[in-house]
Amino acid sequence: MSEESTREFEPKVKQLPEGYPVYCVYIPSGFDYEFEKNLIDTLARWGENLGKNLYVATWDIGDPSYEKLSMDIQLDKMPALILTDDNKPNVNSFLIKITDIRVINNIDFLKEILRNLYQLILRKEYNKALKQYLKEKKEMEVKNIVKEVMKNLKIKFKFSIAYGLFSVNIEN
Repeated sequence: MSEESTREFEPKVKQLPEGYPVYCVYIPSGFDYEFEKNLIDTLARWGENLGKNLYVATWDIGDPSYEKLSMDIQLDKMPALILTDDNKPNVNSFLIKITDIRVINNIDFLKEILRNLYQLILRKEYNKALKQYLKEKKEMEVKNIVKEVMKNLKIKFKFSIAYGLFSVNIEN
């Protein structure tokens, strides 16, 4: 795999620097597949071309920081391509995870969707609207779960559920 650091590409990072509107992080499989070499070279060129608007990196999966990142973003598959607006991504960040190997392996298709996803993250008004929508959707899911639980319980009690940015108080 390419180990060359360029203006806006960094291999094997352990953290992301501040100051970029969009971050694209590739989490490799650990097997150095040929498609990964081509993908990383393509992503590095993309980072160079977009300069200070995009920071592209591969994560150092051999470093303990990978475990924290994996937990923070609830990563369940490798390889993965992560796009975010946060240099410390977590489940409350605007976060796009691409883990489907058919998509990651198809560099031409990936170039098309990455360009559009990049633009979505870069446009803060879209970003904020989408974050709000996702927050409300998650809040409704939690409320619906609580309603189902409450329907099936015959006892009286009061409790609250916290899920990321959301908390719901219920009294029966």
